Amino acid sequence: HVSDVRIVLGGVAPGPYRAVKAEETLRGETITESVAEKAVKASVSEAMPLSKNGYKIPIIEALVKRALLE
Repeated sequence: HVSDVRIVLGGVAPGPYRAVKAEETLRGETITESVAEKAVKASVSEAMPLSKNGYKIPIIEALVKRALLE
């Protein structure tokens, strides 16, 4: 079970961005494919991409999922 977790994303905000909703999704859970997918969606749930950086959303999703499942 996940007792403590921090997910911080770089290159997606003016400074490091802490994905608190994703952390809350994981806390107390065992990491499975479905739990990881919920955390991935939570990590970008508040994203507001600008016109030229929307491509980062699927990259963030892939990297967060990879980090959680590896």
